[in-house]
Amino acid sequence: MDSLTHAGQGLSGAKSRAIMDRLRLQALSERFESITEAEERTFGWLLDEEDDSNRSSPSASVHRLAKESLLRWVEQGEGFYYISGKPGAGKSTLMKLICNHASFLQRAAAW
Repeated sequence: MDSLTHAGQGLSGAKSRAIMDRLRLQALSERFESITEAEERTFGWLLDEEDDSNRSSPSASVHRLAKESLLRWVEQGEGFYYISGKPGAGKSTLMKLICNHASFLQRAAAW
C-alpha cells in the first residue's frame, strides 16, 4: 500500500482517500470470497441455540465460556472482540460462518 500512497501524492486528499477506500473494499470482499465454505460442524457449537450447560467435558466448558463471551459482546455491541489463533486454525472460517449465520445476525441487528 505504501507504493500506492506514494504514487498518489499528486492527487488531492479526497481523490486519494476515495481510491484507497475502493481498493480496501475490493480486497476485503476478495478475501471473504476466497475462504472456503464455512464448516458449520466445526463451529456450530458457538452459535447453536440449544442449552449446553449440562455437558461436563473439558471442551464443553471451554466452548460454553467462549459462546457466552461472544454472545454477550454481540448483544452489548461495545468495543472490539478479539479472536486469536495459530495460522490455519480457522479464524477466517469462523468469521465467515458468523457473518452468514441467521441467529448471529438477529442478535447483531439490535445495534
